[in-house]
Amino acid sequence: MFSKLLISVSLISLSACATNPLATTSSALSTLNTAQTTVTKMQSTSAVLSTAPDSVRCWNGCRRFDVADCPPEPQAVSEIQCWDGAIVSDVSQCTTQQTISCWDGSIATDASQCAPQPVTRSQMSVAELCGQEYRSETIYYEFDKGASAETQAKIDRILDIGQFCNVDNITVIGHTDTTGSAAYNMTLSEKRASDARSALIRDGIDSRRISSQGMGETDNAVDRGDNVKEQLNRRTEVLIKLSETGAMLGN
Repeated sequence: MFSKLLISVSLISLSACATNPLATTSSALSTLNTAQTTVTKMQSTSAVLSTAPDSVRCWNGCRRFDVADCPPEPQAVSEIQCWDGAIVSDVSQCTTQQTISCWDGSIATDASQCAPQPVTRSQMSVAELCGQEYRSETIYYEFDKGASAETQAKIDRILDIGQFCNVDNITVIGHTDTTGSAAYNMTLSEKRASDARSALIRDGIDSRRISSQGMGETDNAVDRGDNVKEQLNRRTEVLIKLSETGAMLGN
């Protein structure tokens, strides 16, 4: 562009010089000044364009020289569903959910979420405990022994029932295995039954409600043949008959 302007000026000067040197020279100088002014403006504009930063496109489509000049972009509103079904934008806006402590120490929001509690005799309702017409406990013995270390624990279980239920009567039946003579085993079975009956009486059971007898080796729990040691046959069975609930069993 600059070259074209200078060539134009030169051509004008040469043409002027060929006709009227003074007039042509004045006109040429005026044209030269105009050309120089145009060149200066173009150089200034070029400098500005060369130093200006690149523009950026903002989120809304407008352009700015710096992204910091863009208007703030609106934030999307998040939706959170609370435990009660309410929709909020922040979890802190949810209401506090009530919790309960289960029997095993765990935390739940409803009793139905707690693990089932193991049922023990002490946790059974009176109706469940006494609704069974008969209950039994079995005491086992070491070989050729008339008393057992299990007796008191089994008697305690019987008394636990007696605290809630009306016990009509208790039947105690002693047994032996097939080792030894039938006569000896009959005596031993009666001794075992008598020992259990005495324990019941010591713990407050009315003796008139207790009957006992020995069966010897005639009613084995496990058939092992004659003259065989078998602990499951060396036993005393305590059979309890229950009736109405709510009565204490005693003298």
